[in-house]
Amino acid sequence: LGYAIIDTNNLYADAVDFAGHGGGLADAADALNASQLGQFLPPFNLGGVRVVALWFVFTGLQTWLSAGPAPQDASAHREWALR
Repeated sequence: LGYAIIDTNNLYADAVDFAGHGGGLADAADALNASQLGQFLPPFNLGGVRVVALWFVFTGLQTWLSAGPAPQDASAHREWALR
């Protein structure tokens, strides 16, 4: 829910806290994207945030599935929960 609010309202740190400056690496990647790829990719930091959000959802789902009905795999559940 929190990520949806941030994404919908464009409340990323780059835009809100740093006046659109996401750092040197992000600037370089965005410049490459603009010059060579025709803005095919999302802004570097936005793409990173979305990958982290996707990983969070994926690991949460795997944790839930490994703790589900029989046969329960406590070892797999513990490994996913720690991720």
